[in-house]
Amino acid sequence: MWDKYMKKYFSLFRVKHYIKNLLIFVPAFFGQTLFDLHIFKKLIIAFFCFSLAASFVYIVNDLKDCEQDKKHEIKKNRPIASGEISKFCAIICAFLSIVISVSGSLYIEKSNGSFMLLLLYIIVNCIYSLGGGKKIAVIDILMLASGFVLRVLYGASVSGTECSNWLILLVMSMSIYLGTGKRRNEMIKVNNGVTRDVLKKYTINYLDNMMKIFLTLTLVFYALWGSDFGNNARNTKLIWTLPFIITIVMKYELDIEGGESYGDPVEVFLSDKVLICLVLIYVILIFGLLYVL
Repeated sequence: MWDKYMKKYFSLFRVKHYIKNLLIFVPAFFGQTLFDLHIFKKLIIAFFCFSLAASFVYIVNDLKDCEQDKKHEIKKNRPIASGEISKFCAIICAFLSIVISVSGSLYIEKSNGSFMLLLLYIIVNCIYSLGGGKKIAVIDILMLASGFVLRVLYGASVSGTECSNWLILLVMSMSIYLGTGKRRNEMIKVNNGVTRDVLKKYTINYLDNMMKIFLTLTLVFYALWGSDFGNNARNTKLIWTLPFIITIVMKYELDIEGGESYGDPVEVFLSDKVLICLVLIYVILIFGLLYVL
């Protein structure tokens, strides 16, 4: 009984999507300051602050799209759309999420601008969900992609780590690639636009072309970041991890092209054990290059 109770709230808060917030640790990890105890403690708090801010956004979005979600093959099972959690209870959860998130972020704020980045994330996503941003083709993908970039900038601000321009461009191109892949598979699964109006404005050919462009840019920016990292920082071997990145994106692209999922990056990643193993090997390799060798 307790497991079922917790499961519906985990689903409401989209806890498994917290994996995206690991991007907060990226600047400190590559800046080799992650294991500074003071910085690590701040990043842990920042992770939960951003996660609760994201949960607030998810709940607001689910409240707004409740009726449309009932028509969707998968989204109809979400707690609000299915009636497992009442709208009043969801509103209370959203309120608590945003209060705790803002309070925690203010607690770790030391005039470094991190709170403003969190606030910007909330504002952009509220505009996306409530202000019609999700109904404007291209803008909807860019607004989604901005969330990934803001996570990295937020982590850099909290940890006081300088964030490479190449890293920002890498995350930007990667997130746009993920966003176009998500829209592509949504079109294949729900080609009548009933559950998402913006799908009527896209074509599969357009999204395929955009995916190819931003996948190419992702690999190019990673190579440039790896080269720049080696020239200006402490490790000259990062560029040699490029083959692992190529392998990971090839596997991810295969999963998207298979068309079995709705293209949600988290769902695609968690449903592919080979992809999970490849990413873990990459992380272990990077850890060895930065912290051991």
